[in-house]
Amino acid sequence: MTAQSPAEVFALLNREAAALVAGAATAGQSTVSMPSTYPAFHLNKNQGDMPEEATMTPGGTRSGREFAHIHTEFKDDEHADVVVAKRRGEPWQAYQGGGQGSMHLCVSLRDAAEVHKDPAVNSSSNSVLLT
Repeated sequence: MTAQSPAEVFALLNREAAALVAGAATAGQSTVSMPSTYPAFHLNKNQGDMPEEATMTPGGTRSGREFAHIHTEFKDDEHADVVVAKRRGEPWQAYQGGGQGSMHLCVSLRDAAEVHKDPAVNSSSNSVLLT
């Protein structure tokens, strides 16, 4: 896995994502991904209930409120952190990221239908940029 976001793009993604959900969600550890995955976004309870299809953790430790998370850097076998972790006998999930800047986002079925209809999202490049 060599195609990862540069550090400055990764930092921008984290800042913009946090700004988009400020007040409605809390950034914290993921309840479904690797321990290194940060930030994970959890809908605040004062925002009401979430549709089950919009959560990553139905019935999970955060009562099904995680709806997105951003993966950290994937480290090759020669990376110092990996060498030390393997020497300690740690499982790969304890030190490995899923690819810097890759992410998962869950939306409700209604919101997914709206995204699908939006010509800005449904373009030939099939990508969305945060602005």
